[in-house]
Amino acid sequence: MSATATDEHLWERAVAPMRAGDFAEAANWHRAQFVQYVQWVRQHTVPLLKGRLGSLKAMGLSQSLVAVDVDALESICDSVAFCLARQARGAEIRQFLNHAENIIPLRAFGPRATYLRALWTYLALDDAEGARAELAAIEVEKSDHHETIELYIDVFNSTLSPRKKLLLAQRILQLVSGDSEARAEGRVAGLTFHYSSVCALCYLMLGETKNAEDVLAEATRSKEPIATPESDARISHNLHLARALCLLGKLRNDQSLLVRAESILRSIPDAGFTAAGKAQLMMDLGRVLMDREEYADAAVCFTSADGLNGDTVTKIHLADAQALAKQFEAASKTLASVPREDLPEGLALEYLQAAAHIAMGRNDRDTARGLAATLKRLDEREPYFAQHRDRMIIALQDFVVSPENSIQVQPSGKMVGFLMWINRYGELKPNVLGLGVNLNEILETLIARLSKPKVPQD
Repeated sequence: MSATATDEHLWERAVAPMRAGDFAEAANWHRAQFVQYVQWVRQHTVPLLKGRLGSLKAMGLSQSLVAVDVDALESICDSVAFCLARQARGAEIRQFLNHAENIIPLRAFGPRATYLRALWTYLALDDAEGARAELAAIEVEKSDHHETIELYIDVFNSTLSPRKKLLLAQRILQLVSGDSEARAEGRVAGLTFHYSSVCALCYLMLGETKNAEDVLAEATRSKEPIATPESDARISHNLHLARALCLLGKLRNDQSLLVRAESILRSIPDAGFTAAGKAQLMMDLGRVLMDREEYADAAVCFTSADGLNGDTVTKIHLADAQALAKQFEAASKTLASVPREDLPEGLALEYLQAAAHIAMGRNDRDTARGLAATLKRLDEREPYFAQHRDRMIIALQDFVVSPENSIQVQPSGKMVGFLMWINRYGELKPNVLGLGVNLNEILETLIARLSKPKVPQD
């Protein structure tokens, strides 16, 4: 039996209200589709599974049908949750997903329901702890759903060891390469660039620089930006390619790669970005310019980003760029606006580096001596950052003894926030793709899927 005309009609009826912003109407059509699909599963998939047909062909058919059904039901439930979130009814999402899990007669849907509860607890309710509680029940290392692993990395980010994060990122890359839906939506390249960069940063934290270079070189080999990146997926492709090239160029000290990264970033249109997204794009460009030692231009980028988001990470980068551009008064003022006692975890090294550049530029040996003592007390467990801390201490001590012969502290290789992205939809919580808090990207993804609905066949 093919899906009825009504099945397809329900999918099509959801598109217009979603585009028009009538998410209550769209949710009604999605719920109707959900009811109809569950009924189809009960009438066709379940009897096939209970029939226990003995042939390998029959078993393969039933497994394939279950996989299609689970993917389709996840997409429908995701659409309902999205519509509820857009109506500021996020608190109702868990109730709906619990109901869906209870009435869908497929055991394989259970982990997807957990994933969706975690995702929308995180996005709609801004409840990272609740999302972690949901995902804790999943054996994430064995998951065959790369979106679940992506979300797991994001919400457990600071608690994961570099080795575990590396293994999870490698698992994502393995799963993404075989994801036909992601390929059809043009998301595979962006995901590959991003999680290759995550792998590289994990290797750096483990002190395995050669492996970091190799994974980035493989991901970017013969890859080019898309000339007309009009869709979010294409923007993601270019953005993550630029970031991967920037990191590889930094590791190899290869100016040609940094020039390519800068060119790609400058070509990305930001017309559809939110203020947060534009700030992130300016941050990316500023980091490339820092690596190219174009410090004054980097400061201009970070100033633009600071005007858009004003967050601590941006201010620290701005102060460092200003100090390296010999704008010491401006750098001191910028860094003074960052509360030292309220620094987020992981930013102490960057803060102290900016302070060191200011002290050395101003020939302030007393401050430099105090910074060296502070750095000695700083616990950096990852080898890459511990080595950079030690180089900073030596540079500051040399400066105190002989300021005229001291060597400037080199900018840190730590890209703040690089491991805090999930890739499924664009930036949602916190900095995913740098496209801003872009629920419109979810909308475009869902509408694209509605145009080619997964309908049951037998």
